[in-house]
Amino acid sequence: MTTLNWRPRNLIRRDPGDQAAAPGGRRWVGLLAEAGVAMTAAALLLLYSATIHVNPMKRPGQVSGLAAMLLPFMVIAIAIVVAVLLVQRFGRPVHYTWAVRLACAATAGLFTGLIAGGVAVALHGTPWPINGVISDSSVIQKYAHSVATGHGIPDDSGYPPLYIYLLAAWAKLFYNGNTGYALKTLSLVTVALIGPLAYLMWRTILRPVWALIIGVVPTLPLIDPYKPYGNLSLFIFIPALALLLSALRRSPVTEPRRLIAVGAGLGLLIGLDFLLYSGWFVWSAAGMVVLTLAYFPWKAGPKRALILLGSTAFVFLAVAGWTLSKLLLMSTDNVDRYMYVDTDTDPGYFSIWLWVQNGKPDQWPPLGELGGVGLFAILLAIGLGVSLILGARRSVVIVAATCMASAWVMRLWYASHMYRDNAVQLWPRTSWQIMYCLLVLCGFSIYLGVQRLKRIKLPKLTPAASSAPAGTAGGARSGLRARLPLHAGVLACLLLLFGMSGSAIANKYMPGPGLYPAYRSMLAHITPKLDGKCPAYTNPKACVPRKHPWLDHLKK
Repeated sequence: MTTLNWRPRNLIRRDPGDQAAAPGGRRWVGLLAEAGVAMTAAALLLLYSATIHVNPMKRPGQVSGLAAMLLPFMVIAIAIVVAVLLVQRFGRPVHYTWAVRLACAATAGLFTGLIAGGVAVALHGTPWPINGVISDSSVIQKYAHSVATGHGIPDDSGYPPLYIYLLAAWAKLFYNGNTGYALKTLSLVTVALIGPLAYLMWRTILRPVWALIIGVVPTLPLIDPYKPYGNLSLFIFIPALALLLSALRRSPVTEPRRLIAVGAGLGLLIGLDFLLYSGWFVWSAAGMVVLTLAYFPWKAGPKRALILLGSTAFVFLAVAGWTLSKLLLMSTDNVDRYMYVDTDTDPGYFSIWLWVQNGKPDQWPPLGELGGVGLFAILLAIGLGVSLILGARRSVVIVAATCMASAWVMRLWYASHMYRDNAVQLWPRTSWQIMYCLLVLCGFSIYLGVQRLKRIKLPKLTPAASSAPAGTAGGARSGLRARLPLHAGVLACLLLLFGMSGSAIANKYMPGPGLYPAYRSMLAHITPKLDGKCPAYTNPKACVPRKHPWLDHLKK
């Protein structure tokens, strides 16, 4: 039987900024297969949640609902790990490669499918989305209904249009134009797709296991079931910029025809991402301008670089130019003056957002062990340093570090002018970008550390050096790493982590008084349905009559 030698290097694909593009045809077939598996896994758990019938307004019902969601997750997780072990033991290398790829894809889908299913349990019995018809939920419903009825989005809305248009289409397709009810299911589907989409974006850069570690693990503290589209945009934004910088660095040795195709593809992707949420573009703009000037091949091949950037800009403007022009025209008149707890928080603190953290804090920000800084933030700082030491020339490291630094500068600029201008300009939301970039850099520091370790040759276990007799299985091993279940071990670790995290995220949105995630879900339960009746598990006396803005708009 063939001996499989699974060394750490088998986990790693070199950074695209340092190598030519991988062969296209077969690779894209594999990525499509991974996409299908990831989305199927997410859909299965979300659909399974519809079979769970508990009262989410009672804590025993919430616990039973979470356990019912975790049960299939854990069963499938165990099956994935066992399958990878069996294929490594009995299969051929090509079978093992496919097993790892599909197992990683399924893991990404299971993670956010678990979260979406858990939130669906929290909203069981009510047709309304998180937050009912309050705040941003209300505005999105109203604008989507305006689109569905042919009125469009007001020019001064300031809201990203793509999700609103998707909601309008979703409502017309499944809910007879009811954008309020449609927002619930569209949000759940969006949450379920976060894992697969984040994984697939990073798969264009990294091998499967590393796409999970660097691409999906950093999403853990940033998944927001209330408005999932915003951070989904961030998870697409950073790897897309890394691909663009990588293509720019390779442009002097790339054929013009390919540069046009790559630029057009990235322009389309980045343009759609801008329409999904534009905040990351604002906070990263200064850094990306500096990066472009610094890595533009002024002497090696400026014409080809201009072809790449020109095709990217052309398609981007064709897709998002109208929205960009409106935002620029509104920038002086549309001022964000909304002040809340996060605008009163130390601007140097970003580790946890109050509205999505677990438990009830005794103080805010929480106590830090080292000079007011917590252990988690210290680890992020260490990860930043290690990634820069070992990978300062890597495209991913360059982009993540630059976007993080640019967000810091913009954050402090807006915060320092908040008192003078009485304007917030959403500066607390830069916490998401800073956090995500630092987590990516931490993951990449591990990636680079493994690359260094793979250069170390471990001593072989020969019959003379081994206690096993010559000719036995132990003495015949070609090396210490020959049969280490490396991928299975990493997958087991990640699946356990994703299971615990997915349950914790869903648990925060179980309806109840107190912190915002739970309270926002409770608002969905205490909002009367369109027929005037209360949702299934709500005391009629607890229902609070509210205006339904999309209906008001219809009457106009």
